Amino acid sequence: MPPEPPPTRFPPPRIKPCCGHRRASRWLLGLASMLLFLPTAGHRNPHTLMQPHIERSPLGWIDWENGMIYGVGRAYVQHNDNSKARARGAAHVVASGNIVKLAAGLRLDDRRTLEALGGGRVVIQLKAFLRVMEQEVNTMDEVPQPYVEVILKSPIAGIEGLTAKLLHHLRQSPGEWQEFPAVGSGPAEDDDDAPWLVLDARRLALRGGVQPALFPKILTPSGETIYELKKVDQSALLERGMASYVRSSASHNALLARHAPGDRPSRIARLLPPAAEAASMEPFNWEGKAPRDKKKKREPLIIKDVKQASGLLQTNLVISEEDARQLKEEDASSQILKKCRVIVIVSSPIGGVEGALPRPLILAERP
Repeated sequence: MPPEPPPTRFPPPRIKPCCGHRRASRWLLGLASMLLFLPTAGHRNPHTLMQPHIERSPLGWIDWENGMIYGVGRAYVQHNDNSKARARGAAHVVASGNIVKLAAGLRLDDRRTLEALGGGRVVIQLKAFLRVMEQEVNTMDEVPQPYVEVILKSPIAGIEGLTAKLLHHLRQSPGEWQEFPAVGSGPAEDDDDAPWLVLDARRLALRGGVQPALFPKILTPSGETIYELKKVDQSALLERGMASYVRSSASHNALLARHAPGDRPSRIARLLPPAAEAASMEPFNWEGKAPRDKKKKREPLIIKDVKQASGLLQTNLVISEEDARQLKEEDASSQILKKCRVIVIVSSPIGGVEGALPRPLILAERP
């Protein structure tokens, strides 16, 4: 039911209006109500330019932008001595187990998942690698069989994340893994003026698309590797991961628009323009060109198209020879690749690329 209009500030006239006046008044009142509730362009959320790529599963989901695994567990109250506390404990165990299962299926590179690493021996120790934290607890009472749902999360990146624990384990286990990042050039800095590479792979979505991985590679059509695990700085890898995977419907111009410094919660959002600029940006198109700026400044985003996804698991990103040459020159001056300042746009939200979530997961998926 639409909200009732606010009361008028002045008393109504004593003269009874005719039918035409009443119809006109109702029409104007309805129009005013519609305008009141329309969102204004100046309040458009700039975060919508890039949104996290979420890989969903009945077990939970993986946020490939922020490097986080979410596991969901349910337990029915009647199956736990009608105790909500017991049901919560049981749901916690299920959610923790689901995080382990999701982590086991993570793609490491173009050939292996974590589950296949070391002939399955790594998965046996996987629970010890994961730092699990409680995200949310929901008690569902208004259903025929009440239950408790627990949502846990575990970081992939960071000092306490899965990647750090996994690499430490693999260094102690010769034969299971041979490639490691370079050690020891200090923590990864967050410089607003430092460029970031954006690899636009949306063209490939209709053919299966690029699959997220912990250690992706960037290749040329001739097979030269310009980005791989052994070429990156370990501190940057642990803090950021080798790539953040997002989805976007923003145009080429929108992605190139320079951001204004500001404190925003998302590391990707720090690269985006403020809302006032975002409101004037045109929708996504493949042929967009960056406007020329007489006062040229260093662009925070370097946009390159992905020509192909390669490898057994479709995790490698193939770019043109010319783009690769330019990136190598940029890396020599800014260390854009060595410092893992890489974003991959895997799809556009237009057209329902991602499936719908069950209601409990919709409630749980909050920033």
